[in-house]
Amino acid sequence: MYSMKERILKTAEKLFLEKGYSLVRMDDIADYMGISKKTLYNNFRNKQELYTVTLLRYTETILKDIEEMLKDKALPYMEKVNRFLLYTKEKLHFTPKTHLKITTEINNQVLTKIREKLFPYLEDLLNQGIRLGILRPEIPIKTTIYVLLALFETHFEDQKSFFRKDVPEDLVDFVKEVFFQGMLTEKGIREMQN
Repeated sequence: MYSMKERILKTAEKLFLEKGYSLVRMDDIADYMGISKKTLYNNFRNKQELYTVTLLRYTETILKDIEEMLKDKALPYMEKVNRFLLYTKEKLHFTPKTHLKITTEINNQVLTKIREKLFPYLEDLLNQGIRLGILRPEIPIKTTIYVLLALFETHFEDQKSFFRKDVPEDLVDFVKEVFFQGMLTEKGIREMQN
């Protein structure tokens, strides 16, 4: 059985993702759960605190999933890359209905967490590709990671929102087809086409 705080967080995540931050009231969360507002406020001071904790937990879940995916030794290299890109697209490209508004402070917390966690995983992924002969050995690894992270950070450009509504649907395809393909060896190009 989950604690009350855990149940509140799960419900808040569901409602924030379905309706967006501005359309969810603390009353809505309490009503959905069948609890009093007092119980809700005993666990979280206000909607902003509840949202901040929810968002940081959601980000942590995404990063944990990415970590597991990239560390999976059973996955072929190109499958890892494809899964990473597709998962990123799925989790970071929400519909306008799930557009979440946040403060610059929360935005910076989320971006810092993403940078700190993703950098070593992407570095390992790129080094693995070089060792396997799939990526060109002369690619500048750190620069490549900064460019990849900058592309993902376009989701955070607008300081009023966590996920942008207008991020192009083809951003991940662009990364895969243009940016990533430019780093491939002949062997990597053949594997990508399979």
